[in-house]
Formats: sequence, C-alpha cells, structure tokens
Amino acid sequence: MEPFIKAYGHYDNATGGYVLSSSIQSLTTSIINVGELVGAVSSYLVDDRIGRRGGLFVSSTFVVLGVIFQVSADKLALLIVGRLLLG
Repeated sequence: MEPFIKAYGHYDNATGGYVLSSSIQSLTTSIINVGELVGAVSSYLVDDRIGRRGGLFVSSTFVVLGVIFQVSADKLALLIVGRLLLG
C-alpha cells in the first residue's frame, strides 16, 4: 500500500510521510459504482440504437479504456477517470 500512497498521496509534514485522505480513498473506491449506474441507465439507449452486439462492443471498449487509464495513471485524476470508465 505504501507505493500507492506515495504515488497518489501528498507529503504531510506533521507525520513525516505520505498520506492519502479518507475522502480520496472513498472516492477512488466508490467511483466505479457511478460508472456502473451510468452504464446500466444508458445501456437501453445504446442497445436500442445499435443492437445488443454493438452494445457489447461499446461496453467492452469502455472497459479496455478504463483499464488502460488505470494502469498508465501517474496522477490521481487519471486513476479516477479510469475507474469511472471501467464501471
């Protein structure tokens, strides 16, 4: 966990180490659920326009992009966007 906190946290002079606030931890963990909600609500519109097969292609594309963003994330914002797309 230390490399993760060092990469995405900030240095705290009081503790003399890197910290990651609980609100950022909660956002990083729960943003995937927002992506799932958006995907579930929009799946009807996508499937209605391009069919079930096209909808699977679109959702698979979002998953692949989300994983690429998370793996290549050097900033917290890109990690959060990747988790949103993965959802």
